[in-house]
Amino acid sequence: MNTYVQRDLRDLAQVADLGAFLRFTRLCALRTGGLVNHADLARDAAVSAPTAKRWLGLLESTFLVHLVGAFAETRTKRLIKAPKLYFGDVGLALHLAGIHDGSTLDAEPNLGAWLECLVANDLLTYRETEPVKPALHHYRTASNQEVDFVLEHGRRLLPIEVKATRHPRVDDAKGIEAFCEELGPRAPFGVLLHDGKEAMALSRRCIAAPLGAVL
Repeated sequence: MNTYVQRDLRDLAQVADLGAFLRFTRLCALRTGGLVNHADLARDAAVSAPTAKRWLGLLESTFLVHLVGAFAETRTKRLIKAPKLYFGDVGLALHLAGIHDGSTLDAEPNLGAWLECLVANDLLTYRETEPVKPALHHYRTASNQEVDFVLEHGRRLLPIEVKATRHPRVDDAKGIEAFCEELGPRAPFGVLLHDGKEAMALSRRCIAAPLGAVL
């Protein structure tokens, strides 16, 4: 990370305050899986909003972070339009966030965000292997119905939820069920990925599958 900040970024963008940029990068790591809010990032990093936006663009253009845009099609729902932020390397994001061992990771209150980041990177990798690249979105309504990822291939949509649990519950499928109800034939079913060992039909339109069997 130090080499990237001290050498590559100087060449790319003339970043003058490397300490502030590193602080900004760590804040992005801590926001993995969250919605992008440039004003909040700028405030916490003690930089201007235009600087925060430019630095986030630099991180994206150098593949340190990925922004997953919002799914924008709906008949009846008001949707959140902000993209979600994911680090391109989960290990680096954990390091920047100060998580250096398994026990610290297990104690994380938002363990699901790191698992979600791992899935995001696998989905983005899969997309690059396809001749016709599917689009990847997230879905969130103003009333907080959400699905972590929506894979769009032509007219077909596959909603994907990620849960850091070995025992998924029917309630965990609510977001997928609502999405499939809203989009109808375009989204006949969805998948919930979990870190357990069993695959099962979780609800009428949601299949729960172990991460290791899919990724």
